[in-house]
Amino acid sequence: NYGAGIRLGPDVELSLVDCTVLGNRWGVVIGPEGCGTAGVPSGTISGDGNLVIANAEADLCPPYPGPPWPEHFLAGCRRAMPGDTCGG
Repeated sequence: NYGAGIRLGPDVELSLVDCTVLGNRWGVVIGPEGCGTAGVPSGTISGDGNLVIANAEADLCPPYPGPPWPEHFLAGCRRAMPGDTCGG
């Protein structure tokens, strides 16, 4: 995964519910090489209540809120560590 907690390809089918992803270079990224190449997949992403925080460069790529992330993909902001952006 080369620094990503979860790295997704373009044809992804992902369901992530009540999971925590933290302490990586990127939390969840779509694309081969980090946020600079992040795109919107042709597959389906679903889930809610996730905590994606304290990742060095970004928590979600592309950024949340917005496609492809479902509206409640992230849980309410629960700052686990100083500097957490809760998805930002």
